[in-house]
Amino acid sequence: MAATKEKPQRKSRKAQKVKPKLDERFIITIKGKDFVLYSGLLDLAHQHGLQRLSVEPIQYPTNENGHEAICRAVAESKDGEVFSDIGDANSSNVNAAISLHLLRVASTRAKARVLRDMVNIGMTALEELGGLDEQIGNEIPKPSASGNGNGNGNGNGNGNKHEEEKAVKGNRRSGKKETSAKQKESKPEPSKPLKPEEPATKPEAKGNGNTPKMSEAQSRAIKNLSQRRGISSEELEAMAIKIFNISLEYLSSQDASSFIRELQTA
Repeated sequence: MAATKEKPQRKSRKAQKVKPKLDERFIITIKGKDFVLYSGLLDLAHQHGLQRLSVEPIQYPTNENGHEAICRAVAESKDGEVFSDIGDANSSNVNAAISLHLLRVASTRAKARVLRDMVNIGMTALEELGGLDEQIGNEIPKPSASGNGNGNGNGNGNGNKHEEEKAVKGNRRSGKKETSAKQKESKPEPSKPLKPEEPATKPEAKGNGNTPKMSEAQSRAIKNLSQRRGISSEELEAMAIKIFNISLEYLSSQDASSFIRELQTA
């Protein structure tokens, strides 16, 4: 007997139909409170069959109205249902970083509110709120200049004050010690009588020792000139010391040239 193939049962259209659901990635939880993003509302609205979404400005921000922008948004579903709502934005209910874009903020808020009505979402949209303080109420502690006043010395309250006072007192004490130590160090020693200068007789007292020494030709020229002028060896040595503050035999080549010119005009 031939086996009969069973035909697979087809699921009904109702079973195949996916129920619209808000994706959890569009939900932001802050301090136990849930907020929905505008992008999530728009995604869910398309699942519900959003046909039309429009927005128009009702009031432009000016000096006369306190720089407040108001927009009206209209959403229409595939079933022909029409939803309408408004959104406002001014300097007091927006973050300072977006205070120059009030009209756009009001537009986004109006669309978020009307989409919430359409998809039946009770969560507040994150874009509807002005800042983090408004989102989570008073649960965020605001920093203060004096801390929380618990005096635990861990960087808050009176602990900081006590630590600062200790540091100031410590600096004052150490400052006195340092000052007295510096005064002792800077106390001048009694001056010693200076010895009278003696004529240098070594080449180290003349330059750095790299200057060329007097040549033999220059030495002979000096001796010949001194003999012509009737200058003795002692007088010649005294002249060299007087002019160059150095002994004759240690004259440099440059000094010897100058000494030769001096003897020529003597």
